[in-house]
Amino acid sequence: MIQAASGFAALSIPITDAPSYAPSVICDKISGLAISNAILAGLFDRQRTGEGQEIEVPMFETAIEFNLMETFAGAAFEPPLGKPGYARIQVRERKPFRTADGFACIMPYSDKNWQDFFAFIGRHDLIGDARFLLLSERSSWFPFLYGLIAEAAPLHTTDEWVAFCDEANIPCMPVIDLADIGDDPHVKAVGLFETVEHPYAGKYHSIRRPASYSAAPFELRYHAPMLGQHSREVLLEAGLTESEISDALCESDPKVPDTQTL
Repeated sequence: MIQAASGFAALSIPITDAPSYAPSVICDKISGLAISNAILAGLFDRQRTGEGQEIEVPMFETAIEFNLMETFAGAAFEPPLGKPGYARIQVRERKPFRTADGFACIMPYSDKNWQDFFAFIGRHDLIGDARFLLLSERSSWFPFLYGLIAEAAPLHTTDEWVAFCDEANIPCMPVIDLADIGDDPHVKAVGLFETVEHPYAGKYHSIRRPASYSAAPFELRYHAPMLGQHSREVLLEAGLTESEISDALCESDPKVPDTQTL
């Protein structure tokens, strides 16, 4: 609902001629980040002033702000100088490209990047072409340029593209499935995942927080609670008496569900 209402779904119209949803609960997660930032700012203000305050973070408005960060463009002026949008991104040809054995994001960016790319794919006729020498000129030719990448990408394997791009300092990355992300060398090197054991559900993969602190290393202190596991504590904190809670709860301990339903 929020993706539709905030303009998020409509961002794909210039690309696919139809609105679409991001394949993620992205508005929920954006709002969570906004909430945590707002709370931290509120705590900082309380530390300085000694006074607290009520904080409201609406998902709808948060998603609109998030979308307009880079797409407000000419519509930010009054009267408008243009429609909202980001031409370099809202191009149907801008996407992961199919290589000879998979997919890769191949993204020449700088003036030199494009000249090196033209040489690699054998389009020497485009080297030095005034249309592509500078970003100010290239910005009108993104569909054509990304189309060149799409044509050339299947002629080489993903590893060959990565090798060339690394040497030429061109941004490039293989498209990695989430199911394989744990095998990524960098992910392994930084210890992003660990296998832990839940007292009821058994072993599972835990992902540490990406942020790190020199004086407070990440530590998993609690597992996800089972349904009703903390009902008694929550109700006591809400002011109910032990007898009232016992009357309200059928059992003092939560039932452990079958792991297949977790």
